[in-house]
Amino acid sequence: WLVIALVACSVAPAFAAEWEEFHDQSERFGVNFPGTPQIETFTYKTWREAEVPAKRYTVKDGPRTYSVTVVNYQQVTDKGDLGTTDVLGSIAWAAWNVRRRPGVDIKYDAYAEADRIEGHEIYLVNADKTQTSIGIFREASRLFILEANVPAGSPPPGWRRSIPSRSSSTISRRRSAMSS
Repeated sequence: WLVIALVACSVAPAFAAEWEEFHDQSERFGVNFPGTPQIETFTYKTWREAEVPAKRYTVKDGPRTYSVTVVNYQQVTDKGDLGTTDVLGSIAWAAWNVRRRPGVDIKYDAYAEADRIEGHEIYLVNADKTQTSIGIFREASRLFILEANVPAGSPPPGWRRSIPSRSSSTISRRRSAMSS
């Protein structure tokens, strides 16, 4: 189970929903969302062009969007060296795909670590001036891509890297007011 704490930093708007704890035992994670997520199942293409199962969990909270994408690399880990390098390259591949988004202005792009779980963080401003915070982490054979998007003029979404133990069972997403 992976534990990641996401703070979508914003002033609590009047339309903000109550945040609920959501778990998907089959994907080994839990997360707090401002509502019940819509779940989309799709095929994710790895950097070595293997096709692996993935799920995206998305909640819209007014003009804000929160999502967790879980990519299950288990089927490629059984393929020896090629599968191993596919998994090892998964964070770099996901980050490269973020960087390729049209019209983005990347404000921060660096290695991240959460409780000794390697990852990457990217903060960007989109072409429409909305702001996005992305955290990409890998635990065993699963890649977790956490994304928060807020409207132009809002305080930027942010990540908090004070992470509990790897043995805990949730990815926690919480909002808090951004201090000035």
